[in-house]
Formats: sequence, structure tokens, C-alpha cells
Amino acid sequence: MSTKNSDSFGGVVFGLILLTFLFAWLTIPSEKNEVNAFQVSSLTFANGVFDGWADDLAIKLFHSESNHNKESARIAFRGAILKGEQEFPLATTIFNLLGAFFSVGGLIAVWLARSAANTSEAFTLGFWAEIIESLVFHIGYYKTVGSSSVTGQEVLITIVVAVIMGFVAQQVNKKYGNRTQTKTA
Repeated sequence: MSTKNSDSFGGVVFGLILLTFLFAWLTIPSEKNEVNAFQVSSLTFANGVFDGWADDLAIKLFHSESNHNKESARIAFRGAILKGEQEFPLATTIFNLLGAFFSVGGLIAVWLARSAANTSEAFTLGFWAEIIESLVFHIGYYKTVGSSSVTGQEVLITIVVAVIMGFVAQQVNKKYGNRTQTKTA
């Protein structure tokens, strides 16, 4: 019985840490001090999930009461993104990749892969969803930072993520596809 209580407590603690991580980036504009690696990693993950538009979403939802608040929030997010790239490049890369795997468009594409006619079509759906999301991400990045982040490393990361999402879409199609299976004689 103590093991079960210990597991429940550990689950609650892990859940609280995860929730804190998922929403830590929202505190960046209100911080009076410099942002830390935890906030930068959280923002990078959120931008991966929301295709580079997490900061714009936060500004629209939480900082839209005046143009001054919008602009200071945009400056704070820009500074956090640039700080992450300069001071925490490995964490930025890792959390950007993790965010890309949980991106809204990618998850929708994988979900839609269930109804693809075959595994090849499912792969194509997952692959191109990630390619398109990468383009949307870079537009969002440019809007916040004011410069492009397209490098050889970014292109390689995009292709790797797209191939992996294509394979994930194939597996979803194989497992949950709604097509009729016919056996050949």
C-alpha cells in the first residue's frame, strides 16, 4: 500500500513539474530579472508546439490591453529566444525538436493518417505536414526576431522530423486505419 501512495505522490509531483514547465514561458514578459534556462526551454518547446507562434499567441491573449504592453512583451520574448540560441544552444535544439514532435499540425496530420488510403499516403501526409509546419515556424520566428533562422542544420532537423512523423503516420495508419483488408489467395 505504501508503494501505491508513493507512486501517486510521484505522479502528482511529476505532473506539477510538467505543468510548471509548460507554462513557465508565459512569465517571461513579466519578469523584472533576466530570464533563465528553464523559461527559455519552456518557450522553445511552446514555439515548437505552436509552430513559432507561441509568443504571438501569448501577446494576443495576455498583453493586448495597450500597444506599450504588446511591444514590451514582444521585446521580452525576442530577447529570450536570442538568449536561448546564444547561451543554451543544446537545450534550444532539444526542446525545439520535442516541441516539433508534439506540434499541433503534426498531431492533426498523424490523426488524419488513420483515414489515409494506404501507408504510403499516410507517410506523405505526416511528412508534408512537418515540412509545411517548418515553413510556418520560420515565418513566426521571423515575425518575433526580425531575422531568418534557416540554416543547414535547421533544414536537416526539419527533414529528420518530417521523416519520423511520416513513419509515425504510417504506424498509425497500420494500427488504426479504417480500410478493409482483403486477403489474396
